[in-house]
Amino acid sequence: MPMEAKGRDLFIVDNSVAGWTGILEKAFQRKNPLFTLPMYYPLAWYKGPDKTIDPFEQNRQKQVVGLIRTNFLKRFESSVAAFEMSCDRLLKKLIAFVQVHSASEAEKKRLERWKTQNAEILGYAVQRHLDFFVVALNETIRLMQGIDAVIDEHGGWPGAFAQTSSDQA
Repeated sequence: MPMEAKGRDLFIVDNSVAGWTGILEKAFQRKNPLFTLPMYYPLAWYKGPDKTIDPFEQNRQKQVVGLIRTNFLKRFESSVAAFEMSCDRLLKKLIAFVQVHSASEAEKKRLERWKTQNAEILGYAVQRHLDFFVVALNETIRLMQGIDAVIDEHGGWPGAFAQTSSDQA
């Protein structure tokens, strides 16, 4: 329910949205964010002596993560659909990363258990892509039918596109 205040719309945020925005805020905070992207910044989890870390490489990894996080925020600002697609792509990359780096049987079982427990959300992304495809396909069919009708009104194919002597002048 928007309210007008000094030329700007204010939106009343209900508790469900407020909780979600709190999670989003935690995900992108500067210190200890939830959104860390471990495959792009593995040095954040390095457990050896700090002397062995190349400062140039560590800074490069931090910058890559910063750019990706900024891109996600821009996608979120741009549109929910763009943000959702980015999240879906990242989720697939994270799952692939974990699959490749799961060495022990226990790690592989843990991943499979996680995938089973989260099957609904994993299936949701697939279903959303199918839904978008069906909508796009239906719109394409509708547009093509309109084009076919116009072509039929003008003599059919290819006569509707034949140039007359007055068109050439």
